[in-house]
Amino acid sequence: MERMPRAVYTKGFRAEAVAPVLRDGQSALMAAKPPPVSEKALEHWPGLAKEGQLAAVGANRSPVTGREAGLSRPREELSGTERGRGPLKKAAAYFAGEPPPGTRP
Repeated sequence: MERMPRAVYTKGFRAEAVAPVLRDGQSALMAAKPPPVSEKALEHWPGLAKEGQLAAVGANRSPVTGREAGLSRPREELSGTERGRGPLKKAAAYFAGEPPPGTRP
């Protein structure tokens, strides 16, 4: 399973994302679907919101530099390319009569 890149969220975004969990009792998985928020973050944020500490999350993070922001798009494209190659490798091995990559003969 691939890890989601660590994201930076604003205080308002966190409060808005947590609202369905606190108000409607939605699960973190269902609440994480519309916004691009990891399920783990939405499992953690409601507890912080109840304690009044949601605004302090991420306060100690350094701002993203221009160089880091510029590198994020090529990294996303590369990971998408790598994900797309997996099925192609399996198909090529299947049609060549070889066992799929990652399996024993």
